Order: sequence, then structure tokens, then C-alpha cells
Amino acid sequence: MSTSTWTLAPLKRFAEVMPSNVDKHSVDEEQVVRLCNYVDVYRNERVTNELDFMVATASDAQIARFTLCADDVIVTKDSEEPTDIGIPAYVPEALPGVVCGYHLALLRPFAEKIHGAFLHWALQSAEVHDYYSTAATGISRYALSINDLGMTPLRVPCLSEQIRIANFLDGKTVRIDALIAEKEKLQSTLEEWRSAEFARICFGGVSATESTGNAWIPVLPAGWRCARLKHLIAGIEQGWSPECEARLTDDDEWGVLKAGAANGGIYRETEHKALPASLAPLPELEVKPGDVLVTRASGSADLVGSFAYVYQTRPHLMLSDKNFRLKFAGADTALAKFFVETTKEARKLDPCIELDELASKLSLSEEDVEDAVFELKGLVTKHQLELIYPEEELFVRFDKFWMGWDPAEDALRVASGLVNDENFPCEPSEIDAIVGWGPRRLNAAIAFLVGRSLIKDVRAMDGGPWLAVHLMKTDATRRFVKSR
Repeated sequence: MSTSTWTLAPLKRFAEVMPSNVDKHSVDEEQVVRLCNYVDVYRNERVTNELDFMVATASDAQIARFTLCADDVIVTKDSEEPTDIGIPAYVPEALPGVVCGYHLALLRPFAEKIHGAFLHWALQSAEVHDYYSTAATGISRYALSINDLGMTPLRVPCLSEQIRIANFLDGKTVRIDALIAEKEKLQSTLEEWRSAEFARICFGGVSATESTGNAWIPVLPAGWRCARLKHLIAGIEQGWSPECEARLTDDDEWGVLKAGAANGGIYRETEHKALPASLAPLPELEVKPGDVLVTRASGSADLVGSFAYVYQTRPHLMLSDKNFRLKFAGADTALAKFFVETTKEARKLDPCIELDELASKLSLSEEDVEDAVFELKGLVTKHQLELIYPEEELFVRFDKFWMGWDPAEDALRVASGLVNDENFPCEPSEIDAIVGWGPRRLNAAIAFLVGRSLIKDVRAMDGGPWLAVHLMKTDATRRFVKSR
């Protein structure tokens, strides 16, 4: 189709542009009308009598000017999002008693120049959208001035060609809408099948006959038991959500997952933001294959509680505070828990225990214990003399699951004192006089800071129960405090 004979001119040459001033308030002295609102236009390609218009009132002048006539086009002229401006809806038939409402503009085509149905399609062109995106102004709410709306650039052929184009597009969209409806019906059927299969596999389906007394899971198959999640796992951990850069990470960069990374039962590694280079990553929060993530918070209530299993993932992506990660018990968990609960000062070699004795205490084979030490590499060490002992980082990683405190949070409190309070002491014994945690808890907080190079420390052989005898803040300490 040749467009060489088409006319390029602003919208105001083809239609009268009328911004509506009819609001939702009812006034006793005015006539009762049905009001075509913003959402009626935004959600519908066509405005017809089938829509459920709200009842309002309008003056005689407003009724005369803004009653919807056949071939009218209505557009949104302001919105909270710039992409929602200029959304058109076509009025195929006159609607007596229905008037155009506030936040909208009524376009009444000059019948000898443009066909309303063609105008409706023309306003959806990429060229028009680009124009609106540059013409709209605002900060929290965006709007098109009437002058800018009237200057909308349109490319218009002769009337007969306009009608032919509009009819062709109407016919095509009818067929497309039918295909979409069929696809949505199929999707709904598949979702029902998926839910049924899920119920059958996870809750026993038709074989579930034993009452549980639980309102959420009323029946289960014989031999099954209903238990709380906390009794089946080793713990639940939550991540970190610093202010990140709105882009995906490069190869060697660290990133933080968004809340949507676990939505809908599918793990999406692309749902992340890049961690600024000025912030140190927390390797213990790195998501790995085998993790189970749960959406803790979301803009949609339907997505809260979504689970996703991580089959595989790119490295250096950290858990955010919008997600939980389930910790499952195993030999490594049992070993970590043993050291966390038996240490007195949360220091390396505290305690140090022989392999056979440790296996007996944990009711594990020696081989299982050795495998657990391998899984906890860097956190637990096996000496060549069959002695096994914890490293300081073990308590940093695992205290929060069994001790009622989180070394990361405690570390932030200590770092904040060092940075923000010039009278805050640098000796652990004096810090403990303020916080009252004792060596067991304070040493884990110090290990967090030292292990991530967030402070400098001085150690001594005769340092008593403390991991260090003196702490020194650095620029890294300040950045750590500032980032939280």
C-alpha cells in the first residue's frame, strides 16, 4: 500500500479536541447522567452501552458538549504512568445520556476528513506513542496539554482508504481476540490439571481418607502425618536488600535477587539487580543449586508464599530480604549445630573433638561425619590426627539458626558504634560492658567484621576469652554502616 498520497498533519486538523471537565461529584441542581470514566476507556477498545457506567450529574452545557456521539474517539490525557497516556477507545454508536468524564479528552472527528474508527487505530501507532512519551510532562503524575494533544502527528489517507483500513484491522483483531480467548481457555484447563496433579502427588488425592484435624489439610492418606514446616527443616534464612543498580550483572559482578525470582514456582535468575562496586558482597547469601526459595513479600498478595526450587543458577547472586531460603537438615547441619551449641567462646578449636567421639555424639557413622566436614569446608576442619574443630566463620554463618541472635545484625551494631560514637570503646571487654552479650555472642559478631575485612583487629595469645583485644574502624567499616 502506497502512502505517498497520505496527508501528514496534526490531530486538530482532523478532529475537535475537547478536554472533559465532568467529575464524579453529584450536584442536586444538575441532571443525572452516566459517566464514562478513565478505566472505561483504558480497559476497553470500544465504548458501548454494555459497559457498567457510574451514575453522576452534569450541567446542561456539559451534557451538550460531552455526550458521546457515534464515531467519537476518547483518549486518556493524564495518568500516573507516562505509558498510559493517549490510550484510545472508539464509540461506534451514539450513547444518549452518557458523557465523557474527567482525565479524558473527547475527539470528535470532522466527518469530511477522517473516519473515527481509523482515528482510533492511528492513535495506536508507534509514531504517536513516541510523540506522547516526549510530550507528556510531570513527576508523580504525567499529563498531555491540550495543545500537545492537538498537535499529535497523524498520517491520513483518503476517506475510502481509511474505512477499508479500519475494517481490515477490526476483522483481524476479532480473529486474534478469538485465538487469545481459546489460548486462555486452554491455559485455564492446564492450570486446573496442574492443581489436581499437585494435590494428588502432595496430598494423596482420592486416597486421602485419614482426618488430620487441620483446616488447611483436612485429610491425608493412611500412614502420612501433618507437621509444621519448622519441624521438618533446619531453619529459615532471609537475605539482604541494599540499594542496587537497575541492571543485570556482568560476568564477575555480584547481584541481589528481586522478590519475583521465586514467583509462580519457577526460579528466574534474570530477576536480579547489580550490587554496586562500593558494597562488599555477602558470600554466605549466594544462591546455589538445590536451594528452595520462598517469596516473603510482593506487590501482589497472590504471589506471597510462592516456592521455587533452584535447579541451576549463575554464580554470585545473593538472596534478598524479600525471599526466604529453607535450610534442610543433614549430617552437615547436625555437625554445625553441635559446634554452635557446644562452643563456649565461638573461637577456632572450641571445641576440638576426636572423629569417633563426634560420630557417637551425633549418632552418625565416621564416614558421614567426614562427608559433613567436606560439605562444611572452610567452616569445619579435620586435623590429620583425626581431630575435628570449628573455624570462627562457622558461628557467623549458623548462630542465627539456633542461638536466638544474628551475628550480622550484631556486627552492624558494633560497627555503628565504632563509626558514629566517638566514645564507643575499641576493646571487646569494654564493648561487652555496653551490650552485655558475653564472649560467646560478641566473638561471632567480631568474626563477621574481621572475616569480611570490615574492621582491623589486634590479637594476642593472652587475650582472655575474646577473639581480639583491640578493634579498629576503617573506611570499609563506614561504608558497611552506610549501606545498611
